[in-house]
Amino acid sequence: MVGHLVSLKWRYVIASLKRSVWALIGIILGVLYLVGILIGLGFLYSFLAFESPEGAASLALLIGTLLCLGWMLVPIFVSGLDGTLDESRFVLFPIEPKTLQKGQFLGGFIGIPGIATITMVLIGALGYLTNPLGLLLYLLCALLGLATLMCIARIGNQVGVYLNANPRINLILMLTAGILLMSSGLIFGGATVYIGENFEQIAPYVVWLGYTPFGAAFAVPLHAAAGNWILAAVCLVLALVYLAGTWWLWGRQLERSIRNVGGQTQRGTAKALSVGNIGVFAKFPSTPVGAVAARTLHSYLKDARMSVSAATLAMMYVLLGIFVPIVNSGFFRTGGHTTGFHFGMDTSTAGIEAAFSFWVYFSTISVGYYIMYSVSYDNTAFSLHVLSPLRGRDDRLGRALGYSVLMVPVVVIMTFAVCLIHGVVGMYPAVLLHQLGTYAAALGVGLYADTLLSPPAPAPGSNPLKTPKQTDGMAKNLLTMVVMLICMAATIPAFICVLIYMFSSHEPMLLWVGGIIQMVVGGILLALGVVIGGKSYDRNSHAMLQRVAKFTAA
Repeated sequence: MVGHLVSLKWRYVIASLKRSVWALIGIILGVLYLVGILIGLGFLYSFLAFESPEGAASLALLIGTLLCLGWMLVPIFVSGLDGTLDESRFVLFPIEPKTLQKGQFLGGFIGIPGIATITMVLIGALGYLTNPLGLLLYLLCALLGLATLMCIARIGNQVGVYLNANPRINLILMLTAGILLMSSGLIFGGATVYIGENFEQIAPYVVWLGYTPFGAAFAVPLHAAAGNWILAAVCLVLALVYLAGTWWLWGRQLERSIRNVGGQTQRGTAKALSVGNIGVFAKFPSTPVGAVAARTLHSYLKDARMSVSAATLAMMYVLLGIFVPIVNSGFFRTGGHTTGFHFGMDTSTAGIEAAFSFWVYFSTISVGYYIMYSVSYDNTAFSLHVLSPLRGRDDRLGRALGYSVLMVPVVVIMTFAVCLIHGVVGMYPAVLLHQLGTYAAALGVGLYADTLLSPPAPAPGSNPLKTPKQTDGMAKNLLTMVVMLICMAATIPAFICVLIYMFSSHEPMLLWVGGIIQMVVGGILLALGVVIGGKSYDRNSHAMLQRVAKFTAA
């Protein structure tokens, strides 16, 4: 029976690859990127094995611990990413919990994440090339570490299920996951650079990870290679105890979960509302535009999928508009002058350059053009718009109004934060003109593109971080990139004024002129987006409904 469960997981993985050519291409590109990382890591292990065997062993322990920790934390924040062998699917079959547990254990390693983890762990054996005994022990203990990793991952998944059952906790976890996902590149890059530059100082503290459930197995060969057999034995005993304990705890949770499937469902208590209290709908006029605007704003405030997207869009300013210029200026500063990010200019213009940087424009464009996902988030509820006597112009204008009530304050506040951090508060009005004009331009383009693309979005009730699979998913992603490029092109006239200011005249009036130009361009594109997008809506609303109705919660 265990073999059948593992075979089922293999068939699911293969079928998902055959489902879409674009999905296969995306996976191939991801695998190539992963291979590059593994090759680099292999060379690093091999170098350290001959130059610093202790450092190689410490690195293997660190990476093994981080992998195990990641497998525990990810299911907590994004539970349900892979429910292929979820116990709820087998509750009607005569399968013993212990048998299902074994199937879930082996099936967890099947797929790209599992294979990548196994490979990354086994590559650590290269760090023991100069120590045959350590090499043998590492290969054996790596299997022990991988087994513990999977048990911890399943426990983390169950914890995630329990936590996500609470709507408030679920929203907090999803917002946190979205922010971490947005900043993952910056965190990973910064951590990699820091560890690389300070590894000798960090290495003595890495040994303590060997006493935790995440790193005990990987610490056994480290101590054995150093001749500390007592510590190696202690870590081996701890690793076996951790494995036995997590396996038992996972089994208990699995049995309880199987018993509870189909059981009583917790019922929430409805909030009492006074007569005539219709919430945010009372704040808008009783017109078709007002109704659509109120519904759009209400959705962003109440729907976890849309709340997460709004939070991540706001975080883009923090990550790209604030941290990236600071990091780059620190990395590339030489001899009292700046190179790279600051293009070799005098440091007196660094603040202005950061406030008018490409990354600030990019953040604002992302905020504006994300309106093109609004119908996709509606899913089948969009039928209310299609079946009602609603003009396309009213729908476009209402969505723009409701969306802007939430997102314009984000642009205003985050732009001020950028100016404050970079010490150019005095230029805030000019910067704000540029960004509001950029937002209006991207909003107008998005209102029209929404009627043609309907890019994939999570279905109601599904994981906000999981985009539904489609046969044309990759193609639509490429088209959204084209839309992004069009939005960027709309900022060129104003950005030319910024470049002239930075490299030539240093005349502040140029920044104001650029801001006025950007406001005019943004206003024109917004008006065109409402008018032309409205006409496109009238022609294509039925096709839009068919596209978004396919976004199932798979």
